[in-house]
Amino acid sequence: MRLADKVAIITGGSSGIGKVSSYLFAKEGAKIVVAQRTQATGEETAAAINSSSGEAIFVRTDVSVASEVEQLVKVTKNTFGKIDVLFNNAAILLRATPVESIEESWWDRIFAINVKGIFFGAKYVVPEMKKVGGGVIINTASDAGVRPLARMTAYAGSKGAVITITKALALELAPYN
Repeated sequence: MRLADKVAIITGGSSGIGKVSSYLFAKEGAKIVVAQRTQATGEETAAAINSSSGEAIFVRTDVSVASEVEQLVKVTKNTFGKIDVLFNNAAILLRATPVESIEESWWDRIFAINVKGIFFGAKYVVPEMKKVGGGVIINTASDAGVRPLARMTAYAGSKGAVITITKALALELAPYN
């Protein structure tokens, strides 16, 4: 088991890529913190992991809210004592929409979850990882961030930002493992 005794926070951890990753990380021995806005699916994913000899908790989290991400980190640290992996996976997609039809509120929501969520995750996890000598941060991007499609301006822009933020974090945090 490659992740034995590791603690992993997975945002968006009870749907799509996040759900599959939660199960796979647990199968590899990690203790999982399922971070999700939706209570029912978050609890269901954590329960499924626990019933198959894994160890998981659910923490209701909206990654676009700083205080909720800060609380996620505190609960994880209090429950498991450390954080080895942050998988910033939570994201939303706006269906293909012409730029002139994108509502400002949708633009703001996409960037709040897809971009600000990455920032908040790093902001609150990095100090804990530095205390234990390092860790791993995985950010889910998309080929839309480098090869955007027409009518996907908001999503492509947000994923381009994720790619750039990931590169900047790698440079900044490399000395800390």
